[in-house]
This record gives sequence, structure tokens and C-alpha cells, in this order.
Amino acid sequence: DDWMKRVVLYDLRIKDASYEEIARGKYQITVKLFAQRTESQESGEEKKIEIDEPIEVGLFSKHPDELKKGETPIYLKAHQINKNSTTIQIITDELSKYIAVDPYLTRPDKSRVDNLVEL
Repeated sequence: DDWMKRVVLYDLRIKDASYEEIARGKYQITVKLFAQRTESQESGEEKKIEIDEPIEVGLFSKHPDELKKGETPIYLKAHQINKNSTTIQIITDELSKYIAVDPYLTRPDKSRVDNLVEL
């Protein structure tokens, strides 16, 4: 219903991202996300509506646009986002260069510029 009967837009962005080496060859990546949904009203105004859905977060060794066919991200998993501000911690064996929320642009986002940051 959200995408067929109503006009729902997202505002997904990475507010902050950092990493820490926690052991030899192990990294803890902390990502602070902002997530909000709005519904366009007949008047043209946007009304904030609840968010409670799985949204993918990805870690990449190079810019996602540069991945060749068959290459996979370091990490790609949907996290249940149910509030405007969410902090996610991910442990990996490889330090990522880029972090993205909704990296494959599956949702209509107001601005996609802030969905990807370089770590």
C-alpha cells in the first residue's frame, strides 16, 4: 500500500560512522543512522509517519558503483529500523572503505547523497 496507494518518501542518511580495531584483523564499525518516512497529503504537505521495517546496511571495500559483476560487499544485512535515530555496530574481518544505508536504492529517498559515506 505504501508505494501503490500512497506517496511515501524516505529520508535515510548516515549521520556518523567510525571504526575501531578490536583485535588483530577484527574491526568494529559503528554507524549512526537517521531514518524517517513521510506521506504526501492531497494538500501537498508532507506528514511524518512511523517507520518500522528492515533496511539494508552495506560495507564496501570500494565505491558500490565500482563493484564488478560477481563482486560482493564486505557486509550486507537488513536491520530492523523502528525509530528516527539508530546506532548499529558491526564486526568484520576487513576494514571497509564505504558504508551505505539502502545501498541499492530500494526506497524512494529525498536525497541519496547522504546514504553513503567514506570511512
